[in-house]
Amino acid sequence: LLATSVLEGKNWRANYYKHFVQANAIALSSSDDCISSAEAGLASLRSTFQLNQVSLSKIEGRKSCTLPLATSVVAGRGTEQAFVCPMNGKEHELVSLSKEMKKLVDLGGAEPSVLESVKRLSKNPEWLSKKFLSSFTFAILGAGSQMGPCQTLLRLGATVLAVDLKGRDAVWNRLSSFAESTPGTLVIPLSNDGERGCDILTDFEAIGRWIVENSVGKRIVIGGFLYADGSLFARIAVAADAVIDAVCKARQDTCLISLCSPTEVFSVPKEANEEARRRYEALSVHTPWERTVSLLSGNRYLEANVPTVIQAKNGIHEFLLQDSQVWQQGPNYAFAKLIQRWRNVVARHRGHRVSSNVAPASLTVSVMHNQLIRAGMLGCQFFGIIPFEPVTSNSLMTALAIHDLIEESSSANPRTVLKNPMNLFQQNAVHGGTWRCAYKTNSYTEVSAVLYGMKSVAPYVAIGGLGLWGLRSRL
Repeated sequence: LLATSVLEGKNWRANYYKHFVQANAIALSSSDDCISSAEAGLASLRSTFQLNQVSLSKIEGRKSCTLPLATSVVAGRGTEQAFVCPMNGKEHELVSLSKEMKKLVDLGGAEPSVLESVKRLSKNPEWLSKKFLSSFTFAILGAGSQMGPCQTLLRLGATVLAVDLKGRDAVWNRLSSFAESTPGTLVIPLSNDGERGCDILTDFEAIGRWIVENSVGKRIVIGGFLYADGSLFARIAVAADAVIDAVCKARQDTCLISLCSPTEVFSVPKEANEEARRRYEALSVHTPWERTVSLLSGNRYLEANVPTVIQAKNGIHEFLLQDSQVWQQGPNYAFAKLIQRWRNVVARHRGHRVSSNVAPASLTVSVMHNQLIRAGMLGCQFFGIIPFEPVTSNSLMTALAIHDLIEESSSANPRTVLKNPMNLFQQNAVHGGTWRCAYKTNSYTEVSAVLYGMKSVAPYVAIGGLGLWGLRSRL
């Protein structure tokens, strides 16, 4: 039924989000359905996507014919220091970071499991040490990403296999210079022409082999932190999945790390939804105009954050499916994130440890350069959403990922029993408030931009009003 509705549906751009909700609803109906739908999705990618008119499945099945990548190593000369996370104007070590997480949880910006994990790290600070991390190599696809863990890992003394585009000298120079100042080691692929970097769309076979060859004697942790606009995002997501799949097949002990966006579809905890309901029912001076906006727009704006109840086929488990998508991000973005989710579900099912935590909306360069998105991001604080500085996000989320790689009780551990594989994305969720907000994410983003715009012009309106009043008094 889902396939039929997708293929026969009209006005795809306007209605795509409904299909992604339905796909996640099917996944929640049973663990078997979740795994089989993810496997079917990944198999479909391999028969559909092509490189030079050759399907991905045939490329993966042939003997590799791409040239190997060479290697350049930047050995850091910095001294090891304790982990710190910049937050709210201060650099916090693990003990004080626990206090900040308590505040964040109380504000509804993160789930309680985040606080528990940070407290556990504070009791085991050696987990974030060079000695402990030396048994891993961290293969980071999209090493130059602001939200990626590359710099935090290097600062902790880790070995990072950095995959990013060639021709980006500014990125490579920045990463190399940073690596030199840390106790970590940066390993860079060199293309056939000796240039730093590679093209994941065409070099994915060689990248997978390069990662394995440079990880002898160490456990591989591989993560995709790539991003691009439009359809290119979906294409590089497929290529990244091919790399991750190849590495997992070569090394069964491979671990996966990634970040979920807060603007996806999630199975949310009952406690989070109860808080969202309490916030909606709480009355304030803003309630009259908020309800009026909701009524006049037919719930297009400021719609109550009410999830869909999914009853599992076993008749025992019940799940709350929350649609946190932002329609303006488009179907390519949603599809790329779904590919990542499919791989995480399948990899964990096959015995790999998988950390995929929800990261908060962050004030990255790409966000702040787009005036409309910037206004929406800054204005959403009116509704209790907390945007993060990128340096805070990547430091905190990297620490949580490392926690997941080590802690036996973590949902990342394939031996940990989950009611459904989709619940992998519940633990350690730093959603910034979207799960506990009174309103659905897509219904307040544009209102947030308007509110921020009104706040920005308010001083000028006030000054203009005073000027007119002064002019009138003189007349």
